[in-house]
Amino acid sequence: MLEIIRGLEPGVTELACHPGIGRDTGSAYDREREHEVELLCDPSVALALQREGIVLRTFADMKSDDAGAR
Repeated sequence: MLEIIRGLEPGVTELACHPGIGRDTGSAYDREREHEVELLCDPSVALALQREGIVLRTFADMKSDDAGAR
């Protein structure tokens, strides 16, 4: 994740993931979903986003924001 963050070009980037906790979904991806939670909550990820000037947004935010945001 840190390598991905450092390598982002200016502009809008979509990173899709489906984090989740618990194994009651019946999904074969339950462990991967838990790993995504661990990864996304890691303080080093938040620090890298801040250091690179990357702002996390929703698609709703994109309607009113400029397309040049990183």
